[in-house]
Amino acid sequence: MAVDPALIVRRKHAEDVAGLIAAKGWDAARAASELGVSAVQVERILRGDVEHIPTQRLKDMRSKLCGSALCGC
Repeated sequence: MAVDPALIVRRKHAEDVAGLIAAKGWDAARAASELGVSAVQVERILRGDVEHIPTQRLKDMRSKLCGSALCGC
């Protein structure tokens, strides 16, 4: 069974977002309020259930969480 390359990319971005949320010590509710998304969506990201979350949204979340212009997120 072939794996969708776009799903692999989404999962990588989701791992980055989950890592940044954990590094900040936030729970799903706090991350949701900071990112402007639902807590359910954040919980899906934390579980890696990202099939229905657009790649660009994950990239935007990663950039917002990182906040560093030097990192290139």
